[in-house]
Amino acid sequence: QGHNVTLECIPNGLPTPEVEWKKKDGSLEETSGRGDKYNRWFHFENISLNDDGEYECKASNSHGFTTHSFTVTVEAAPYWVKEPTSQLYSPGETVRLDCQAEGIPTPTITWSINGQPITEVDEEPRRSVSGGVLILRDVVFSDTAVYQCEATNKHSALLNTFLHVVELPPQILTSDGLLYKVTEGKNVLMDCE
Repeated sequence: QGHNVTLECIPNGLPTPEVEWKKKDGSLEETSGRGDKYNRWFHFENISLNDDGEYECKASNSHGFTTHSFTVTVEAAPYWVKEPTSQLYSPGETVRLDCQAEGIPTPTITWSINGQPITEVDEEPRRSVSGGVLILRDVVFSDTAVYQCEATNKHSALLNTFLHVVELPPQILTSDGLLYKVTEGKNVLMDCE
């Protein structure tokens, strides 16, 4: 996808044959291809997935005709269908991260947490991964991390990095029930952290 492609059909015969192109499984008008040089070449500029298919050139003169077929297979680097974004979550929520990519051939999705492949991160029973979906149940503050999904096929790789923060509810860190003894009329400093 995105490259220039030229199909060549150079016939021989007397009188000089006329060349016609057709798309066997569709219409030439629906493609980005155009005939060139007395239709001897059929050129695609910036070929797209719509150009995939079977093409035929037909060379004919007053003595008959002959045909030649071409198969054009267009592949594509991965591209995002649904791309996760950074989010805030509350403790106890279930988080579903969707990372959906397409391409030809179909891309493989891999996950990492804080830059480490998920296969190397400590196993977490609250976490499950199925292709492009990562689910984390009953999140806690320590689940705050940078999550990455990567979509890869033979043409390239796409990386999505997003931050998921689990909010921390208010906590008082000062010990409960502290007893302060102070002389009347003196200042006292009480900590509440």
